[in-house]
Amino acid sequence: MVSELSRLLFASPNSPLQYPIQGYIVQPLTSTLIPGLGLHAENRSSYKVSLSVSKGILTTNITPEQTIIKGSGKNKLIIESRSLVTLNNLLAKVSYTSTDYHINTGDLATFQFEMHEAVFPIAIKQPRVPVLYEMGTDISSQVTITTKTFQRYKHLRVLLDSIRQFYSNVKIIIADDSFETEHITGENIQHYIMPPAQGWFAGRNLAVSQVTTKYFLWVDDDFMFTEKTKIENLVEVMEAMPELDVVRMKWLLFEFIYFYLLYGIQVATKHQIYIAISVIR
Repeated sequence: MVSELSRLLFASPNSPLQYPIQGYIVQPLTSTLIPGLGLHAENRSSYKVSLSVSKGILTTNITPEQTIIKGSGKNKLIIESRSLVTLNNLLAKVSYTSTDYHINTGDLATFQFEMHEAVFPIAIKQPRVPVLYEMGTDISSQVTITTKTFQRYKHLRVLLDSIRQFYSNVKIIIADDSFETEHITGENIQHYIMPPAQGWFAGRNLAVSQVTTKYFLWVDDDFMFTEKTKIENLVEVMEAMPELDVVRMKWLLFEFIYFYLLYGIQVATKHQIYIAISVIR
């Protein structure tokens, strides 16, 4: 259901300035026309307007004759013309592009003409990925565990046994470029044999390409799950902060070893691990 606040509305020209008062939404780093910009003024020898933003840049069309454009491609755009028609044609072609990537933020645009000033919001949002089917709420329906192995089947089997001790149904995807391969079987285990020695990146790309869940958890093949390894905590952070693409944990060895999740969330443990959970977009 579309929110009323996302509807595109324009300010009527009870002042000389016309502009969108709500509903102007752009994607991050994507040039988007600003709809509804216009000037309604009495006859003058010249018309001059300015637009300014703080988190992006403004651009317009090629400068026609008897028109001055300053600041195209910057955060403040000035347009001056002797013709009101020409000025409004240029305003109709003004585009906004955010300069920093963020999937849910905003900017404010200031529109000025002589003593008149108006401010309107710009919503910067990444479109939500459509949900094609109900994934479920348990961890096995939300997360796939992925890993890459090379000539380390002893370590790999320790990893698999430790996963199954705490997560019996989570799908595990293994990319394997060993010279002498061994067959790895088990429920919800997908073992992909690659040509030998293709490397970590090739194996990672293969494993991730087979993920069908919303999130995947990447671990090295010599990692071992313990009772302190809580995938649920990672998913909780990702669900609470949808602008995140990756959450990772790293270990630091002091009197205790701590996991530090991004954004300052801490989980104490005595085990040394480094894992990251990512979202499929």
